[in-house]
Amino acid sequence: MKRVAVSDDKIRRIRRAMKASGLDPDPLTDDEIVDQALTAAEFYFSEGEEEE
Repeated sequence: MKRVAVSDDKIRRIRRAMKASGLDPDPLTDDEIVDQALTAAEFYFSEGEEEE
């Protein structure tokens, strides 16, 4: 697993985006918020690629 540095401002932005999309980020820790964002980005950028 790679470590990433994320500012508090970016975490607040992710939380706001989650709330705007109907998700509840309140029970999640900052680490879980970052993990959710990275997972969403991974799905977004891998869209259209075929799995082997």
